[in-house]
Amino acid sequence: VDALTGLRTRRYVTELLSIEFLRARRYKTPLSVLMADIDHFKRVNDAHGHPTGDAVLRGVSESLTRALRATDTGGRYGGEEILVVLPQNNLEGSMIFAERWGSIVEDSLFTSPEGAKIQVTISIGVAQFLDQYETADDLIAAADRALYVAKDGGRNRTEGV
Repeated sequence: VDALTGLRTRRYVTELLSIEFLRARRYKTPLSVLMADIDHFKRVNDAHGHPTGDAVLRGVSESLTRALRATDTGGRYGGEEILVVLPQNNLEGSMIFAERWGSIVEDSLFTSPEGAKIQVTISIGVAQFLDQYETADDLIAAADRALYVAKDGGRNRTEGV
């Protein structure tokens, strides 16, 4: 478990995804991945300090944990990036989940250690398992590409592939 966010570590979530990827390929079951990034996170750190950035990252992570099904897994992928594995979930269902989580984050106020209230948004890329993907890394890369489409499209949005 990542000490700051309470989410799973990058190693854990990518190993889990590798297993779910093999399961989806073998049994032809749906599998989706989300790659999320806190919008303009550097500005939060620069304006309010790293302890506030940490509080925001914890808050966003907690909102994810509350929204996940027991069979879903969220992990800190790096910095403020979060990878979410959604077994038995197709693109449509995963997009609905991602948009709901994005709305929860946007409607939340996160509290800094000094008591200041901070509002942030997230951009999310969603990718569904396809037979053309050879590895779990291909699925992550697809979600990452969708994330960049969301950011290029104005941030605070969800894009799927």
